[in-house]
Amino acid sequence: GIEATVRGYDDAGASVLVEGATVTAGGVSGVTGAGGRVELRLAPGTHRVVARKDGLVRSYTERVEVP
Repeated sequence: GIEATVRGYDDAGASVLVEGATVTAGGVSGVTGAGGRVELRLAPGTHRVVARKDGLVRSYTERVEVP
């Protein structure tokens, strides 16, 4: 699996951790906690990961390799 941290940026351009974002990869989804983190139990292989939260621009899609 993987552990992902979701960060957004405020109006001043400062990085902030995003709570409540849905992170999806390989048909598996999870929601970030107060620290902006989520763990996804993914099968070995290549996966595309994306994060979304209402009111925010969705993340770029990231490619990850799970051993």
